[in-house]
Amino acid sequence: MHSDIDLVVLSDAMAYSDKSTVLHLLANTLKRNGITSHVTIIAKAKVPIVKFVTTHGRFKVDISINQGNGLVSGKIISGFLKDMLPSANGGESKALRSLVMVTKAFLSQRSMNEVYTGGLGSYSIVCLAVSFLQMHPKIRRGEIDPDKNLGVLVMEFFELYGKYFNYDEAGISLREGGMYFNKRQRGWHAEYKRNMLSIEDPADPCKLMIILSHFGSLLMAFIVQRTISRVAPIISTKSEPRLQGVMGS
Repeated sequence: MHSDIDLVVLSDAMAYSDKSTVLHLLANTLKRNGITSHVTIIAKAKVPIVKFVTTHGRFKVDISINQGNGLVSGKIISGFLKDMLPSANGGESKALRSLVMVTKAFLSQRSMNEVYTGGLGSYSIVCLAVSFLQMHPKIRRGEIDPDKNLGVLVMEFFELYGKYFNYDEAGISLREGGMYFNKRQRGWHAEYKRNMLSIEDPADPCKLMIILSHFGSLLMAFIVQRTISRVAPIISTKSEPRLQGVMGS
């Protein structure tokens, strides 16, 4: 499965043009040059983009115009992937990348990976995975090696966000090694926003990065993992010891 490619076009000339017109011109240019045969234009989203699959390689690509914060977000993600839980030999840890890729595949199979339809985008998935690893008690205490417990961590990742996380009261912050914050104290709580996922933007702590209006269906997708966890010990008795929870003390 190919990962999505997110591109940002920075142009002073385009900054003063109608965004919808610019996106349509870009779409026509892509098709005229044989880069793709079909382009989806999402002009009314918070971040207007054109989406397409390349003719060669079948890569999924999103292009936005003059969204400089996208470049900042990309650098933040790269930093987390490089520096989060470095392995014993000093290389990149497999834990974060594995959690992100499994979650992206899981949501993609259920058509719940597009922000403009109420799903989770890559940036939000990375933030959820980083927070999970930051807040994991046994990782914090150095009692387990994340790279040697990837299967357990995947199961517990889904269990945390599918069963235990208090979406109504708690928000997620990646600052200072990771923390949860009270949404009421931040003024990010409202009756019509109950049980919605709230993540503090790592690039701007004063900004609420995401509130999912369709999170109910997403939550149900996470809960499906419980069926998988019940079946797993039957599939492989050898892995039974690792299926015991590591989130507890």
